[in-house]
Amino acid sequence: MLKNQVFRGILFGILRKKEENPDLIILANPQDLVELCYSHRYKAPIIQMIHNVPWHIFYRKSKTVSKITLSLMKNVKLCQVLMPSFVKLMEPYYKGKVVVIPNSIPSTDDNFICSYSNTKEKNIIINVARITPIKNQELLIKAFAKIANKYPTWEINFWGN
Repeated sequence: MLKNQVFRGILFGILRKKEENPDLIILANPQDLVELCYSHRYKAPIIQMIHNVPWHIFYRKSKTVSKITLSLMKNVKLCQVLMPSFVKLMEPYYKGKVVVIPNSIPSTDDNFICSYSNTKEKNIIINVARITPIKNQELLIKAFAKIANKYPTWEINFWGN
């Protein structure tokens, strides 16, 4: 996490110091919006990606940061969310255009991503995420429980804190 924060600080410091004038700014996290735009206004359109439930992103532990983030959302030209249900959930936080671009790999061949055969002694699925209700690992556990008898060599491991 610290490495990521240092990178962000360096990146945004470079943009501010050189007074770059980008043609488009794409932000992966609303925290980036605060770090980039709190003390500087760019003419370039800003696309803000929201890859979590919106209320979880905009209501952080720090109420001050939440207020600043919400106030800066007026500078955003477009928001991208992962799920169609997030569009309606964005309404209290953003009044502009919201588009859905899901995280998925479309495939017509079931073996495109991995082989589902039971030829291996053990097959492992890993879920890499924070262990928290917002990541909804419970849904994965319930779904896997429904098919576990059909795939006895498969197991799920959870990696996170």
